[in-house]
Amino acid sequence: MANHVTRQLLKLVQRLKLRSPVEIPAKPLLRDPSSPTNIEESSFPLNVFPPGSLERCEDYPSNYGGLGDVWRCRWSKESGVLMVAVKVVRLHSVREEVTHEKSKILLREASIWAQLSHKNILPLYGVTYDFSLLPSLVSSWMSNGSLEQFLGVNDHLPMPQKVNMLTQIADGLEYLHSRDIVHGDLTNTNVFINDNGDPCIADFGLSSMLLEEEVPYSSMIGNIRWAAPELFEDRSADSVKPTATSDLYSYGWIMFRVLTGRPPYHWLTSAAAVLAAKVRPQDPLQWDPDATQLPEICMKLIENLCSFDPAVRPSLATSRDTLQDLLVA
Repeated sequence: MANHVTRQLLKLVQRLKLRSPVEIPAKPLLRDPSSPTNIEESSFPLNVFPPGSLERCEDYPSNYGGLGDVWRCRWSKESGVLMVAVKVVRLHSVREEVTHEKSKILLREASIWAQLSHKNILPLYGVTYDFSLLPSLVSSWMSNGSLEQFLGVNDHLPMPQKVNMLTQIADGLEYLHSRDIVHGDLTNTNVFINDNGDPCIADFGLSSMLLEEEVPYSSMIGNIRWAAPELFEDRSADSVKPTATSDLYSYGWIMFRVLTGRPPYHWLTSAAAVLAAKVRPQDPLQWDPDATQLPEICMKLIENLCSFDPAVRPSLATSRDTLQDLLVA
């Protein structure tokens, strides 16, 4: 029913030759990103771009990710041309029941995203059906790229700027958690840097689309190096679902990446070795010579955030305070 309504609206838009997004019903804010929902029961409007309203800038995607590809596009508006990013989720089956279910999940997550407003959350403009049978997510284009790309070009940032970036990432993540939204797959590739140099978090909740499928969580995470160890437990355990506390673990490794210039578990070269390390309770920093170069207060903070014991991980507020202490130490 949801797909039928959407396609009927798109046909109407095409006949009217509209160039701006139209609103379709989506669902209100969810408390659990992995909970099933009925899209027809929604009341929050979600913009759907009419066919042909987005123009690809290149003949190939700008970025490739675990969930799909990102295209740089032009959106021609009455006020001018706006550069946007179109996230096209990869479709592994064309069976109608599969595409229908994944479309519901994507529209659900898009409706959550579209309701959010925070300087450290990437704005979502709506969805488009021009790229796939599934709805693709249309967001602001970040010319500075992801956090990983930005750090690759700017590898000698002063400590105050690093602390400011980490503080803003904590602000954005705290905002999500205040809305009972779990990111579920926080890495250095889904935090983006805007023109002002401010970080913006994206792609939160999309991992729930894969959680609906009967596959191990280890294959769902875009990069297992960033994922909390409790997420690799038996799938029947309740703790397999991402939580705000598992997001704290990922944030700890983002802090490590920003401050040391190294990715998580960089001393391990294979995914299998990283996964094996995840199931053995230990302090990962004890194997890392780079960690000893950090101020003790900072090393302790990362160690606690990346603890195998979720109860040890400090809050984002505590992490921010500790980072500020780093500047005056």
